Amino acid sequence: MSEFTKVILLAGMNKLVLAIMAGLLVFSLWPGCAKAQKLHVLELNQRVLYPDDGLILGNGDLSVSVYQTGDRIIWRLGKGDVWDRRHDLSDDPRPLDIEEFAHGIKVEGWKADHHQFIEALHGTDNPERTKEVSKSVPSYRQRPYPCPKPVGELSVQLPLAARHTDMKISQRLVIEEGRLEITCSWPEGGQLTLDSFIVPSPNVLVVHWKVQDCPVWFSLYRWADPTLQEYAARLVADTRHRVFRAL
Repeated sequence: MSEFTKVILLAGMNKLVLAIMAGLLVFSLWPGCAKAQKLHVLELNQRVLYPDDGLILGNGDLSVSVYQTGDRIIWRLGKGDVWDRRHDLSDDPRPLDIEEFAHGIKVEGWKADHHQFIEALHGTDNPERTKEVSKSVPSYRQRPYPCPKPVGELSVQLPLAARHTDMKISQRLVIEEGRLEITCSWPEGGQLTLDSFIVPSPNVLVVHWKVQDCPVWFSLYRWADPTLQEYAARLVADTRHRVFRAL
């Protein structure tokens, strides 16, 4: 086979590959094609009790974590540009300047391990300083901020007269559609169906609901930021972690 023939065949193969790719693209964009493809669905038949474990919906800017308490279903709202911007530097050591850093490298032979702890291979006349610049600063290690923060919650109050310990709950998160379906039912009768999603634009959470013999109502609220002491006390009570006892 001549080189010219090889080039012709290669060009033909490239056109064939492009034609196949174009066909697949058209097929994927054809109306109803998404339904023909296998969807990824996360299904739970129990409550999710903590917002950190909630089922997530979002569009890259607005998001919700959906979780439940004993008698409520809650959408915790988050926004990409809403942060707790407090930054307390009062306990932080003095930052390294370039002269001190260069002295550590060239004279004291600083070497950091995988924990970023600095060892002075040639010795140092200020071991405390070497130690304090080796670890993360208190402004990040011992503070709950700066960090993203929730911007409020939307909740639906479940029927007060119902026995919620006997409630059956089904949650279906359809990944490709970004849609969450929740169905609650009670042995004594009554059913609540919720369908929620966040549209790409504008930033709107959409919740459709259907009730059958079960009065419910919605609430939208936010809360004041806790003080550092209140926040730490709750973390200590929940986790018993020693880091938060110093706050």
